[in-house]
Amino acid sequence: QCLSYGGYHAVHVPTDKDDSVKEYLRMRDDHKLALKKIKQQINAFCIRHGYFYPDTKRTIKHLQWLRKLEITGLLRETLDEYLASYDEQTAKIERFDQRIEELASDPDYKDNVKKLGCLLGIKTHTALSLIVETGDFSRFKKGSTYAAFLGLAPGESSSGAHINRTGISKAGNTHLRESHDFSGRTSNRAREPTAMPFIWSLVPLIGWRRGCRKGGSCLDSGRKY
Repeated sequence: QCLSYGGYHAVHVPTDKDDSVKEYLRMRDDHKLALKKIKQQINAFCIRHGYFYPDTKRTIKHLQWLRKLEITGLLRETLDEYLASYDEQTAKIERFDQRIEELASDPDYKDNVKKLGCLLGIKTHTALSLIVETGDFSRFKKGSTYAAFLGLAPGESSSGAHINRTGISKAGNTHLRESHDFSGRTSNRAREPTAMPFIWSLVPLIGWRRGCRKGGSCLDSGRKY
């Protein structure tokens, strides 16, 4: 009966190779989160003791400023330990990225990684994650189905005739969803100097920011956008 009305769907069973690559990529992401935490701890340490960097943080100049910061006693030793942990995590991530490049050059992944790399915001790490986490892309007949798999599809909390749409469901693959989110933010930043400022300059005129589909309806109704 389920077969007759399409209740059964194909399930992809990952190979041992795909599973091992997936675990390696997730391990790299865990170290990336640890590095982010160390950066936050260093920044909080400096703020607690009244040291403020006047320029953009997390740059080479900021790191040089931290190493030359005039702190004495145990505070200097504490900051040095933070910086040692930062250097250790940075070196690990660089080594992991080199290994990921080697894994992506495997004949089983090379062509697909190259194709996905043509998309703005997707590099080797994200492309390889998409391949090994998704498995068989042919399972998804349309984009909305794949979006649901990632948890990017909108949720719904409706009752009777009342329809209420919520934000994304976040019910899918967390690692892939975060990769897509980061890639999307990267691609948006890449477009900002050219097309994006022009597009957003038109928003008050056509009423897009509040979801008004008819041009100028927000202005006509007197609502703030």
